[in-house]
Amino acid sequence: PSLAALAFAARRSATVPLAVLFGTRQPLPAVLAGLPDLCLTELDPLAIDELLRDLGPAILAPLATVAAGNPGALVELAGGLTPGQLAGGQPLPSRLAARGPTHQAYQAYQARLAGLPSASRQMLTIAAADPRLTVDELISAADLAGLDLADLEPLEAAGILVIDGILVRLHPPLLRHVAYHGASAAARRATHDLLARCLAGTPAELRCELHGALAAAGPDRRRANRLQRLTATVADDCDLVAGALRRSAELTPDRRTAAQRRLDAARYAWLTGHPHEARQLLRLGGTAGLPPSLVARARALAGEIELWAGDPALAGDELLIAARALTSDGDRQLRLATLVQAADALLHTGRERAFPAVAAQALALRRPDEVPADELLFEYLTGMRAVLAGQFAAAAAHLRRVVAVAGLLDDPPGLLRASLAAMTLGDHVAAYRMAVQARAAARRRGERVMVPRAAWFVGVAQFARGRYRSATGLLRESLRLAGETGQPALACEHTAMLAVLAAIDGDRAGALGWLRELRTSPVEPTQGTAGAMSIWALALLDLIAGDPESALRRLRQVVGGRPEGGHVMAPMAATPYLVEAGVRTGDRDVATRALAGYVAWAGDTGNPHLLAMCERGRALLAVDDTEANAHFEQARRHHLQDGSDFERARTALLHGQRLRRSRQPGAARALLHEAYETLLHL
Repeated sequence: PSLAALAFAARRSATVPLAVLFGTRQPLPAVLAGLPDLCLTELDPLAIDELLRDLGPAILAPLATVAAGNPGALVELAGGLTPGQLAGGQPLPSRLAARGPTHQAYQAYQARLAGLPSASRQMLTIAAADPRLTVDELISAADLAGLDLADLEPLEAAGILVIDGILVRLHPPLLRHVAYHGASAAARRATHDLLARCLAGTPAELRCELHGALAAAGPDRRRANRLQRLTATVADDCDLVAGALRRSAELTPDRRTAAQRRLDAARYAWLTGHPHEARQLLRLGGTAGLPPSLVARARALAGEIELWAGDPALAGDELLIAARALTSDGDRQLRLATLVQAADALLHTGRERAFPAVAAQALALRRPDEVPADELLFEYLTGMRAVLAGQFAAAAAHLRRVVAVAGLLDDPPGLLRASLAAMTLGDHVAAYRMAVQARAAARRRGERVMVPRAAWFVGVAQFARGRYRSATGLLRESLRLAGETGQPALACEHTAMLAVLAAIDGDRAGALGWLRELRTSPVEPTQGTAGAMSIWALALLDLIAGDPESALRRLRQVVGGRPEGGHVMAPMAATPYLVEAGVRTGDRDVATRALAGYVAWAGDTGNPHLLAMCERGRALLAVDDTEANAHFEQARRHHLQDGSDFERARTALLHGQRLRRSRQPGAARALLHEAYETLLHL
């Protein structure tokens, strides 16, 4: 009666300053039908971080997976953590439980299932046992179990089971864990045995074998070996392979073989975007008594995960320690790959001065007859070492070779290194193409963790081409993917780049908003690429606000007075703004040196966008008005070739300001009007 009265009032509140808010579960009660409704979905990664931002990513990510976006369950999980779990010494909860801190969330879901008929509960257990289950497979399993399709009706009526195309989905996602683990161990084994029989003789051979393995009660060498062999037949489902390898390790009686399979499972868990699961697998069983090479491989994977999903500052040292332990000839290729990852980690975290020494260790492994994948790594290290030394001419041949070899491969990391090589060469079209290929390859191979990294390079390539609107859209979407795959360090780089884009666009509030987001990140973004870009964004805001002194001070931190030093991308891209700030403050010596280094890099690229920025810098530094006008006009011609309307408008603005100061109001007015109209319609 109270609900009916409130609903009656709500329907008649449109003309008075009154808000009425109801909270209810689906399906919607009939008395509320017709009122505006909002269906609350699961929290996204950014909202989860906001809810519990005092927890680090190593703790928050696994809790978020268990809670499946349910805020009540997430808060209960976090509130029930022990000091040992918070310190990382004890395993975190892997599911909701009927007893303990999560009992309220667990009981709430169980209450939704309590009124279902027993046959419907059995059907629900079958659906919960395999997230890849199709409608036809569910029908087949129901037939084998002696169930009727009518048993699905209560599940569909309650909104618990949803047919999504050919797949069976449970809603909300957390219900899958509760329905599966709410069944007894015997019922779960019987369900897996049922699904194994249902899938026998179908193309889903690995899934069939995995269900049979999950039905097994103890170690089984034969089944474990067969399960491991079948993982080689699946190329695009890293999540399935990770689960199969994990179960294979559990059934393997030999400790060394089991450890190798857990390591392989951890690799696939990481690739599929579950760093917490990968870490858990790496910790299982300990390392005592295992071969040093196996321990080093595990440490190398841990270092890679640390770079993107933990503390990036620790990743480089972790990878170097792992590389030093890989001393046998059989470990050569892994040692090379680990050293390259360590070198990349040094660049990402602002320790580029250590890059040459690490590159030298890797280059000492080079042989005359390298396979293309290894040749790419050696050429990449040689080229980037020369770039960091300011030897652009020497670097060019090696970096062009990286781009050429990458075109023969379908390897996302190799393609991304080629994208960086092309960007360093000033070939932004090739950089964009390589990044797009890497993103497609990562999606095709099911490597979810690589997709936002590739998308980051796509966005940066668009930025380098002057396509700022496109870059912003790409990076916003990619930021979400970085959060979903548990990569807060990568998310920091996205956030800092979005701050730069907002600052260039003159959106002060937007840029400061992204920088505030960066400061609340669970990782420390003060060094490396994210740190450099955040300083660059602030410098751009200073420049636009008419404070060139502050802008110059910040930009000198990014560029270091020479674009060949510091981080690979940020100094080169930020140098034209340092030139502008130097001219506006009267510090022409700094501006002249910076432009000379920029021209040394960009002058031979043939890239019209970079050439336009060179000419704009020369125009700003020109003492004679005639000379300045000539350089501005040359910059304009290059802009018309590169298609960067934003930078063309900015060049017109700077040219118009110069003409106005030179008492040429007519010519200045035309350029300022052109800049205004262009920026207005971007």
